[in-house]
Amino acid sequence: MHKKLKKYQRLSETELLERHIQGDRLAFLALYLRYESKLMAFFIKVSHDEHTAKDLLQDTFVNLLNSKRFQKDSIQEFGKYLVRIAHNSWSAHLKKEKQRNEKATQWQKEQPHQTSPPTNELTEATQREANIVSMEKAINQLSQRQKRAISLWAEGYTYQQIAKSMSITVTEVTGLIYRAKQNLGRIL
Repeated sequence: MHKKLKKYQRLSETELLERHIQGDRLAFLALYLRYESKLMAFFIKVSHDEHTAKDLLQDTFVNLLNSKRFQKDSIQEFGKYLVRIAHNSWSAHLKKEKQRNEKATQWQKEQPHQTSPPTNELTEATQREANIVSMEKAINQLSQRQKRAISLWAEGYTYQQIAKSMSITVTEVTGLIYRAKQNLGRIL
């Protein structure tokens, strides 16, 4: 753990929020570490999937960073505010899942004579799945910072948003994504 971070552990949420608003990156990290395990436990409990839980945790803190209220002034009852954002992340996830299921059901209704996609579609789906598995293995070989930067970039975040989320400069984000792409190219 960062030596300076130890002193942040003794600060109140209000003090950490004030420092964050003043641009102190370690204050945000201290807030993250203070709530990470509680939120992760919540997301695992409701999703029953560690990967989904990690995605939802990341979404929650990205949404927190993008919150204008979080940027402009100290939030009273920060914990409740963060839990509301976490709940909203979970709700959005459920909504997406419901839409995916509805699309699959609709497809099945439109294909009354088929119980599965045609063979060429099945082959393409199998190939896509193999490509996804290969890409996931390649991404797992990246450093944690490269993994996070390239994942956010792939989700459509701008370099500025990634920099803010990771508490680094845009130049550092550019370098991380460039090196991640190079490494993925070598691996794949």
